Amino acid sequence: MALLYNVNAFAAPTINVWLRCANGIHATIKDDVLTAEGVMTLPFEHTENETDQQITLVFSDAHTEAKVQISYSGPAFYLRDMDGRWAPCIATKIP
Repeated sequence: MALLYNVNAFAAPTINVWLRCANGIHATIKDDVLTAEGVMTLPFEHTENETDQQITLVFSDAHTEAKVQISYSGPAFYLRDMDGRWAPCIATKIP
């Protein structure tokens, strides 16, 4: 999974995945845009908490922010829930 998304690599491939999360949310990350349930579309903004073990991707606009954490050791994806907890997600790579 570390090879799937590496913001430090020159010309790193774009992450394209469909997420099915334990909190019931289905989302797609494609071409640096997060789309949740076909309703919310947020562009990639920046990363946070980047370590050798994980990275947090922040997608936002003027009104909404969503965070997706990628754990390299799992590998695993998590979506930050409204209460601040991380909901585990099943990620499926899409073209």
